[in-house]
Amino acid sequence: MDPQTADYTFLTAIARGWGLAIRCHACDQERRWTDKDLEERFGSRVETRVANLRAALVCGCGGRSVTLSFYQAGGRDTSAATGVDVEEKERKLRGARA
Repeated sequence: MDPQTADYTFLTAIARGWGLAIRCHACDQERRWTDKDLEERFGSRVETRVANLRAALVCGCGGRSVTLSFYQAGGRDTSAATGVDVEEKERKLRGARA
């Protein structure tokens, strides 16, 4: 697992516009989930650590050894320079769960 991935929650990834790349070690296939995919799949569990997902993943080839890493979904720049308020988006996502 990418060391940076281990400490983040789905909330962090979604709020920052990050996607999640999942690479199988057995067949070298890579699946990418965009920030929107993550929100749809984990919206009710946004505070779950991404690292907790790893043990549950099984590739179509049957492989269970995967690497998880973030990427900038859709090529968007969600830095402070674009005016994206990450804290505000996190508050909205938390509020949507309540």
